[in-house]
Amino acid sequence: MKKVYKIIVLFSVFVGVSSCCAKEDKNESLEPTTPGIENSTNGLKPVEGGEPIHYKDLEKFLPITIEGYDMEDPEGTSLNMQGFSVMSATAEYTTADEDYIRVSILDYNAAPSVYKTQTAMWGKGITIDSDDEYSKSFSLNNELSGWESFEKINKKANVAVGIGNRLLITIEANNQLDAEKSKDILALVNLKSMVMAINRE
Repeated sequence: MKKVYKIIVLFSVFVGVSSCCAKEDKNESLEPTTPGIENSTNGLKPVEGGEPIHYKDLEKFLPITIEGYDMEDPEGTSLNMQGFSVMSATAEYTTADEDYIRVSILDYNAAPSVYKTQTAMWGKGITIDSDDEYSKSFSLNNELSGWESFEKINKKANVAVGIGNRLLITIEANNQLDAEKSKDILALVNLKSMVMAINRE
């Protein structure tokens, strides 16, 4: 199942790249929408379009344990195309009842326009609700903005948050009541070390 998820993630990156390239072809001076995820107090330098963190190093930032779940071996992936480079690391945590939590970290440092396309709606206070699911933007500790969604029928939660205008952390979990637990798991990701890794570059 994890391999299928990785394919979906990479496909979404490819679509983002294609979309950005199409926009640039139509109007090279068009400025991308700036997502509301940067904060002057978060200590992160802006994206510079350099090399992303290698997926082997991204794997070190994944949670080592999640209470009640067993961690499977993490998997890393790199995507390179037409001057774009994206690295990702994913770990899946499972229970005997086939419940799972999937944590992924993607570094878009070499593809800033794709990152901005992925996060364009964040930080705008958008809320979408229906009988099947809800989606809305949220703030993490009043410093970082993110996006959460919950499939009410399937009881599946998805949460994403961005760091430093380049790193995208996503949490997916099944058999949930809402997206709150997925947001709590963000605290298990080694955010401080990720900040230090960015600042060392």
